[in-house]
Amino acid sequence: MSNKNSYKKNVLLIIGNIPPPIGGVTIHVHRLLQFLEFCNYPYNFIDLRRSSYFKSLLIFFKSNWIHLHTSNTYFRFLFTLAGKLLNKKVILTIHGNLGRFGKTKNYIDNLSVRFATLPILINKQSLVRAKKINKNAVLITAFIPPLKETLLKNSIVESILKLKSKFNTIFCTNAYNLSFDKDGNEIYQITSLINIFELLKDRALIISDPSGQYKKFIEKKYANIKENIFFISEPHNFYEVLKLSDIFLRITSTDGDSLSVKEALFLGKNVIATNVVDRPNEVFTVENNFDAIQQIIANYIAVDREQVKLENGADLLMQLYQKELNK
Repeated sequence: MSNKNSYKKNVLLIIGNIPPPIGGVTIHVHRLLQFLEFCNYPYNFIDLRRSSYFKSLLIFFKSNWIHLHTSNTYFRFLFTLAGKLLNKKVILTIHGNLGRFGKTKNYIDNLSVRFATLPILINKQSLVRAKKINKNAVLITAFIPPLKETLLKNSIVESILKLKSKFNTIFCTNAYNLSFDKDGNEIYQITSLINIFELLKDRALIISDPSGQYKKFIEKKYANIKENIFFISEPHNFYEVLKLSDIFLRITSTDGDSLSVKEALFLGKNVIATNVVDRPNEVFTVENNFDAIQQIIANYIAVDREQVKLENGADLLMQLYQKELNK
């Protein structure tokens, strides 16, 4: 429930999920909690997947300041509505692009933004939308650098080193789960990437698939997967995969403020991403269509880059907590 498994009065309540499963939101929350503990900043925490409903509701009703992290449209609506009715102050981080769903879910999300005391958006396009609904909306990066990271299993490292010995350029991408957008397309477009890499002789692709669902999905489509395509279909630390790769691919049909893009830049890696949201200046962006993506992957040459200095989202959040909770 909290960093010391005991309820603390009159402190911030953080509601969300931490790994497992591995995902952009769960990693963000996990690193935020690590940062707050490192800074000895008091908080209470409810893990939506692991805490009992009764205890969660009890802590919610006892708390005056709440920071909500969930990708579930209906959960965030219910929490922000309850906060509004009970006169609680609710910080809501929208993880993902505001307006990325169909009409009904987008309407519910807009209500959540309206009811929240302080909506946090993670990209500029979403901030513009949110400001029209709630003037208190702010932009804060989702990137939090790791404080403590687990190493990859030896077998995974050996497989990647084997790829590096056979192929000139190692690309990597990640898909935290098998997900589809509102038009029924693969958000992470792994099928398209496999179609592209099967035609390339000197380039290899590592696919981070911690849920294991994507590999099952692909195996139903392909009798054999070429040796230049390597799935890691178990929980693992993608940050360590980035260290061993040359180029990170963020080929998605929708996005928020991709943690992996920021991690890759933080490590000084080359990044290619679809231009479905605003991207950092150091990212090479490409139109979200197969031909454009195929051409850039086939021809892109990795160059040496310096590590990019990035804002620490956890530091910005703690500054916000200190400002707002002292009002």
